[in-house]
Amino acid sequence: MNYSYSNNDQVFKGDNGPLLGLLVWPSTDNASDWLTPAGTRRRITNLGQNLEVDNPYFNVSKNKINAKNNRLIANLGVTLMPFSWGNVKTILGTDSYTNQNLVLRHPESAFGFSNGGILDIADDITRNLNMQTLLNFNDHALTHSLSISGLLGNAISDAKSTVDAAQGTRFLDPNFVSINNTNIRTSRTSIASGVW
Repeated sequence: MNYSYSNNDQVFKGDNGPLLGLLVWPSTDNASDWLTPAGTRRRITNLGQNLEVDNPYFNVSKNKINAKNNRLIANLGVTLMPFSWGNVKTILGTDSYTNQNLVLRHPESAFGFSNGGILDIADDITRNLNMQTLLNFNDHALTHSLSISGLLGNAISDAKSTVDAAQGTRFLDPNFVSINNTNIRTSRTSIASGVW
C-alpha cells in the first residue's frame, strides 16, 4: 500500500510569468518595492493597468497556481490451492486520488484586470479498481520428456473520474481568494467512467 500527499505552489510561466517580468523590468527601478502605501500594485508607467507588465514580486505574491493531490495505491494478492492439480490466484488493486487545482489571476494584475480578477478551481476525484484472476493447472507428464500445463485468466477494470470545476470573475474583495468572492460564476461537472 502506498499513500502520498502533495501540495504544489507554482508560478505562471511564459509571457505571464515572473521570470520574463523580471527580464523586462527596468534596471533603474527596485522591483522588490512592489506595493503602494495603500497596499495595491505599484505601477511605473502610464500604460493601462492591463498593458503594463506585472512586477515579478507582485506576480509571485498575488497570481497563484496550486495543485493538491491525495493518492492511495493498494494491491492485495490471494492464492488458493484447493486442488492437487492446480491453484487459483487473484490480485486486487486500486489507484484512487483526489486532485484539487486552483489558478488565480489577481484583479490588479495585467492578465486579470480586464475581468476584475479570474479564479479557476477544479476538483478531480478518480478511482481505478482492477482485478485479475488466474486458474493455473499444474504440469501433467505426457511422456518422460514432455508435459502439459495451462491457465485460464480473467481481468476486470472499473474506472471513474468526476471533475467539478468552476470559474469566477469580478472579485468583490481583491485579496480574498474564494469562488464565493466572485460576482460572475460558471460551473461544470464532467463524469467519465468505464468497465472492461
